Amino acid sequence: MQIRELTEAERATYDEMTKNAKQLTIFGTEEELDVKDFMKIPASEIDLRYVSFTYGDSMPTFAVQGGKEYRGQVYTYDEILKIIDKYGLPQNWNDDGAHGPERYIEVHIWKEA
Repeated sequence: MQIRELTEAERATYDEMTKNAKQLTIFGTEEELDVKDFMKIPASEIDLRYVSFTYGDSMPTFAVQGGKEYRGQVYTYDEILKIIDKYGLPQNWNDDGAHGPERYIEVHIWKEA
C-alpha cells in the first residue's frame, strides 16, 4: 500500500469534516440486521461536503489490498459514483462475499445534524 501525506487542501477539508463529528456504529451479524436497522437519507438533503464513502466496509477495504484500485481509498460523492459506474454495486456482484470483502458501499457523515 502506498501512503502519502495529505495536502494542505485535503487536511483542511478533513479537519472541517471531522469537526465535532460523532461516529454511529451498528454492531451485529448480518443475519441480526433487518430493514429497521438502516436509515435512508436522500443525497439532496445532505451537504455532500461532509460525506465520504468506501467501496465496501471501511475496515477490510484498508486491510486487504489485493491489487484492487478501490481498496484503501475514501471517496467523495462524485468519486464513488464513478467507481460504481466502473465496477457496479458490490451487493449486486458479491452479495455472499465469495469475491472479497466488498459487499456494500459504506457511507460516513461527518457533521452533526
